[in-house]
Amino acid sequence: MSPIMMHLQWDNGDEWLNGWISSKCTGFDWCGGSKAGTRGIVAWGEPIIVERPVDGRKIAIILMDTQGSFDHGRTMEENIRVFALSTLFSSLQFFNVHKQILESDLDYLQCFVEFAISETAIDTAQSNSNVGQYFQDIGFIVRDWPSPGDHEYGSKGGYEYMHQFLSEQRVSDTQNNNKEDLQSTFRNVKCVLMPEPEKKVRIMREKRPEIQFEE
Repeated sequence: MSPIMMHLQWDNGDEWLNGWISSKCTGFDWCGGSKAGTRGIVAWGEPIIVERPVDGRKIAIILMDTQGSFDHGRTMEENIRVFALSTLFSSLQFFNVHKQILESDLDYLQCFVEFAISETAIDTAQSNSNVGQYFQDIGFIVRDWPSPGDHEYGSKGGYEYMHQFLSEQRVSDTQNNNKEDLQSTFRNVKCVLMPEPEKKVRIMREKRPEIQFEE
């Protein structure tokens, strides 16, 4: 989250990365290793004003970080509530998965979304008769993507992978329904494929990790 915040605040091309490193990686709290660093929902204290490239219109962006969807330090009910609230708050929400999107990811996502819908005053029949989508955009970040030969890293490869994933029919009606519900619940479904960072970045496991770039 901190690199995203710094990128939005800086207008000088790639200089934001050097600025983030020189500032000792400040911003949202984070840590290396397997221990969770975020509990509940954390929002940055002030909006970031940026200009839209397409029309120059200024918009305000509020960044928000949440605990992991499957935080073992919290009950399932608490995890569902955190994800449901972040879904209601967000115009664009990212769902972080490892190496691939699994059918079980959609099972959990469906559970989270159903709870979010139940907590709103949306009338299902009225919504379906108009647009159909309850929420705006959701993006899947697939970290440590292992097959760049099939789909290249980035949003282009992510679009192809997501299209393939949603188009594949499964034996289970539940799995097929989850895919249909995902597309009908969110206005846009996006995907980004990310490489393994260990090949270029070494993170020293300290209280505030030091980032060292390797050739």
